[in-house]
Amino acid sequence: MKKMLINVISENKLRVAVIQKNKLYDFKIENNKFIKKKLNIYKGIIIKIEFSLEAIFVNYEDNKIGFLPFKEISKNYFLKNDINFNIYNMEYMFYKKREIVVQIIKEEKNNKKAVLTTFIKLLGNYIILLPKNSNIIGISKRIQGMERLYLNKHISELNIPKNIGLIIRTVSIGKSIKKINQDIIFLLKIWEKIKKISKNCLSPSLIYQDNNMMMRIFRDYLDYDIHEIIIDNIDIFNLSHIYLILLGKFYLLNKIILYTWKIPLFLYYNIENQINLLFKRKIQLPSGGLLIIDFTESLTVIDVNSSKCIKNMSIEETALYTNLESIDEIIRQLRIRDIGGLIVIDFINMQIISNNKKIEHKFKQLIIQDQSCIKMGRISKFGILELSRKKLNMYSVSINHYICSQCKQYYMC
Repeated sequence: MKKMLINVISENKLRVAVIQKNKLYDFKIENNKFIKKKLNIYKGIIIKIEFSLEAIFVNYEDNKIGFLPFKEISKNYFLKNDINFNIYNMEYMFYKKREIVVQIIKEEKNNKKAVLTTFIKLLGNYIILLPKNSNIIGISKRIQGMERLYLNKHISELNIPKNIGLIIRTVSIGKSIKKINQDIIFLLKIWEKIKKISKNCLSPSLIYQDNNMMMRIFRDYLDYDIHEIIIDNIDIFNLSHIYLILLGKFYLLNKIILYTWKIPLFLYYNIENQINLLFKRKIQLPSGGLLIIDFTESLTVIDVNSSKCIKNMSIEETALYTNLESIDEIIRQLRIRDIGGLIVIDFINMQIISNNKKIEHKFKQLIIQDQSCIKMGRISKFGILELSRKKLNMYSVSINHYICSQCKQYYMC
């Protein structure tokens, strides 16, 4: 059983830690100063069609230009039903100063523009509503076994309008069809509001935003088997009851506890030291092995080193033992630091092929614990494993920590 600790630093900033047996399992920093724009919906204006990039540039906000790939354009935007979608008639279908409703799927970063889509997604407690993808009625790949059979059997009982698609989220495990239907009704009301606003508002302008800090926490972070929610601020404690009722998570109301001791919440549970250790470049493994994590512009590199691991075993056995032990910490680091993009893991080289398969098998089992989408390759003959991971919250580490130019270590802001 896990506990969620919510430490309020200021009115606009708080930290969320999930612990299991007093060990840090997950960690997030929420900061209202840096408003999250991902999943925001805008009414924008087309300013340029670039055929060489197969994309359209859209002014979605004042002085904000987004990148809309051709593949992210819904058929609903065709001027005529008999027109086939291809790059040759793109200029005919989409012209300058035409208005278009888009959603941000990847926020702008440094010199890279925000990536947009016309395939709108509305995130709910138990489903993802797809108003412009009517041909998709799906179940999360992470739902397996009896739960998947149950949902497949009863999916016809869901009240899904004809032109609407949806994906049932992993958090719906154990939830009744009635609760999922309530979530559908709630999101459909939001979609109707979005359509009304988009018809009446000027462009470019924001139509819908999903940036209420506490609502996001209770909706997105309560996917775990949470036994207690401990909050160290009376105002947030009172508001949390309101948010849980709005989200329909009544079963969590009796799990909220107000922390009133003089000792700071994270110090009491020995979380501060664990957080400080997490953001170091070098991570010590229990057996004496070592993880070294380096960040570049295009990828993250994780090196597994046997270091001081001495178990009176052969070189092959030591390599296998250290590699297997490192996987738990690597998965934990990816989740807590919210590392996204391409990740390259350099395991200690092993000669026996079956040992590499053991590494791959354990990795596949543990990545299920991560909320993010992770795609995994195979270990090469050089002991290299490649992963791609979707970043959940772009502000979790990068904004709230900085890297010292001398020692290359992470420090809290």
